[in-house]
Amino acid sequence: MPRMKKTQKKPREGESSVEPPPSNHPLAKWFYANEDLIFYELRLAGRKEIPPRYLNPTLLDSHNFSHLKEMLNMQGLMDFLQIREKYYPELTSIAYATLGIESDSQNPRNFSMAFKLGRNLYRVHSDTLERIWNLPLEGCLFEGRKIPLDDWGYDKMRAMQIVSGHGNVVDEDLVLMWAMVNEIKINWPFLILHHMLRIKGKDTSGGIGYLCLWTRIFNHLGVDVSNENVKHLNARYEINDATLHHMGRGKEEEAPPIAFRGHPGPSSSSQEQPSMSDLMQVLQSIEYNMDQRFQRIEDSQARMETNQQNLSQQIQSLQQEQRKIWRSVRRVEAWTFDEDFDEDLDEDQD
Repeated sequence: MPRMKKTQKKPREGESSVEPPPSNHPLAKWFYANEDLIFYELRLAGRKEIPPRYLNPTLLDSHNFSHLKEMLNMQGLMDFLQIREKYYPELTSIAYATLGIESDSQNPRNFSMAFKLGRNLYRVHSDTLERIWNLPLEGCLFEGRKIPLDDWGYDKMRAMQIVSGHGNVVDEDLVLMWAMVNEIKINWPFLILHHMLRIKGKDTSGGIGYLCLWTRIFNHLGVDVSNENVKHLNARYEINDATLHHMGRGKEEEAPPIAFRGHPGPSSSSQEQPSMSDLMQVLQSIEYNMDQRFQRIEDSQARMETNQQNLSQQIQSLQQEQRKIWRSVRRVEAWTFDEDFDEDLDEDQD
């Protein structure tokens, strides 16, 4: 009798073909499809969280950053930089697993973020993101990868002069600095959503960011977070004078004066316009740009402390060896003295 070939059972009309996660899995309630749970476990589970930074607004006044303050106000970033919320690291990682962007092909400015939690599909329109994130929608649709060379008159060499001395700056940072200085408005919700997609697609070594922004999404949608692990931001994560000092503020770079549209260039008084070094330090506090930088700083500091401990141990070891050598020298000297003394006694007896 010939063997029957196994075929996949087709779902009946009205039934779903989606395979649900195992009912005994601790995260089963948050996933409708098992493939989403698998993606989460392979790509997102266990990734380190990157606590957001928030800006102390008085910092710009205390250092006379009037020029910088005008630029941030022009972009509508002042309120956004001050966002300070408790956050839910595990739930945020779960939401990342199904994150997507829905756009209107006829009007790209009409977009939404979409994600699933359990059987619930959530959509948050751009108008809502503008309100709950305190970010304006007006501005250029910049995704962070495609550089608008023609539209913005972007000159990479001149942009690099702005940030001279900052070796870790990538092309995207240069373009955003160019836009800031040249008063080119950015559609920040659009850019942040595309950064979120890049976080989702990164390998497991990448951190999970935008935690406070996700909290505002959960609060707006009424997601039940009563049983979720919650963390709070403390003063350690405030962008203040100590932060700038730790990051190297005060190392003034000597760059040739550059004239940009809307700003004629550095004036003769350092009180009227901040240095480009100061400008970069504060702009980098924007969450989508600062996540990994602060983590690198902390990792570098940890390595320095480890190296310092190793060096201290090596010094102690050398000191011990030095003491051993001196003891050996003293023993040799004593032995030599005793030998000479015995020879003198022999000569006297003769």
